[in-house]
Amino acid sequence: MTSYSPSTRAADIAVQWWEQTHKQQGALARIRRARTLLEIVQEPVALELIRRLPHENRRRLAVLAGVLAWVRETNTVSVARGYAAVRRASQSQQPDDKKPLDIRFRRLIRLQANEPEALLRRLRRLVRHLKGTANVRDLAYSVLRWGDPVKQRWIFDFHNVPLEPAATDKEPEAPQA
Repeated sequence: MTSYSPSTRAADIAVQWWEQTHKQQGALARIRRARTLLEIVQEPVALELIRRLPHENRRRLAVLAGVLAWVRETNTVSVARGYAAVRRASQSQQPDDKKPLDIRFRRLIRLQANEPEALLRRLRRLVRHLKGTANVRDLAYSVLRWGDPVKQRWIFDFHNVPLEPAATDKEPEAPQA
C-alpha cells in the first residue's frame, strides 16, 4: 500500500510550525497539559500557528495545535492506517479483550465538525496510542477538513481498503439477453 500524504498549503504551514516548535519543549508541555481550547490559545506558540494559517475556524486551529503538541515524530503512514496497526497489535497481545477492535475509532469517526473539544480529546488519545509517532501532514489536513470526506478516507485506511478500485477491477458486464 502506498502512503497517503495530503498536500495543501495549510498542511505545509502546519508541518513547518510543528518542525519549528518541536524544539520548544516547555511550550509544548504547556499545550499538552491544556484541557480546553481556551487554555491552548493562551500559549503564544499556539497563537503563532493560528496567525500563520488562513483558516476561518480558529477553534479548529486550536485543536490542531493541541493535537500536534503530542506528536514527537512524524512518518508517512496515514494516521488511520497507523492507528489500525497499533490497535491490532495490542489486541493480539490481549486476547481476553472483549471490545471490538474499532470501538474507539468508531467514536472518533462519529464526531461532528462542530465538536472541537471532543475532537481534541479523541485525537490526543489517538496520538498517545501511536506513541507520539504520527503523520503530521495527514493530521493537519484531517483536522482542518474534518468532515465526511476525511472520515470516509480514514475508514478506508483503517480497514486497509484502497480509495480507488484497482485498475484490474472491471465493472461486471450486463447479462446478454
